[in-house]
Amino acid sequence: MTDWFSIPHLVGVRLAGEDAVAFCQAQFTADFREFATDRWRLTAWCDPKGRCLAIILAAAGEGRVDLILPASQVDLLARLKMYAIGRTLEFSEPTPVAGTCSPSATDWLVDGDPARALRLQHDTEGASQLQPKPDAVRAWRLADLCQPVPWLTPASSAKFLPQFLGLEKNGGLSYTKGCFPGQEVIARLHYLGSIKYHLLGFKLPVGKETDLEMSQKLTTPSGQPAGEVLDSLHIDSQLIGLAVSPITVEPDSPVQVFPELEGQAGQMTEIQRLCYYQRNVKLN
Repeated sequence: MTDWFSIPHLVGVRLAGEDAVAFCQAQFTADFREFATDRWRLTAWCDPKGRCLAIILAAAGEGRVDLILPASQVDLLARLKMYAIGRTLEFSEPTPVAGTCSPSATDWLVDGDPARALRLQHDTEGASQLQPKPDAVRAWRLADLCQPVPWLTPASSAKFLPQFLGLEKNGGLSYTKGCFPGQEVIARLHYLGSIKYHLLGFKLPVGKETDLEMSQKLTTPSGQPAGEVLDSLHIDSQLIGLAVSPITVEPDSPVQVFPELEGQAGQMTEIQRLCYYQRNVKLN
């Protein structure tokens, strides 16, 4: 039996109707014509300036599309609904999200991670009894950092172009799908080759468990900007996380938090190297 648990920091919504896929194709950065029916894939919703309002996991089924985004951004769904006027499309009420790290053959997997599956919680048998399981949720957050899934918050919404968040590397951004909000700005940046920021991991040794505020700044030892924090997690006496950094900042560059935290200076790192910490965290 699949072991499902609630993921309280995420929320889901179902778009049902014959226009569900066409609506998502017109609003989001990924090409929904390429979506498999058994995978959750990354995409983003952008403003007219090309800045990402939200990072979204989406899965397309027959006559429906399910969307997952941070619970802190659930208010964006009311704004998204405004663009559905005139379409044969209904939005469900926001619903909790369930995850599992022991998926069955019929579960919808997280694209690129066959060990994890997601579903809207009302699709899960015994949904009302599902609990968050703090250790499993913490491990899920770590897996998202390693994937990477660069979730945004109200503080980081409308700040970054999708290329800054690595979406063109994982199928979350298509340059051939047609128009969507901000598409002209995003495409111009791509074809001019003038991308100034990229997504990196970071690690900071700290003496005690400490949280970083989202959008907190990382700096070089000389005080130059080194990145803006998207998310972080305290594991094994380290703060690890994701940051949007100037393209001139490379993995292994020394960094510190501004204002400084108790502890030594850390360093930027390739995102894949964050997976080292997964061996210390149990998923179930």
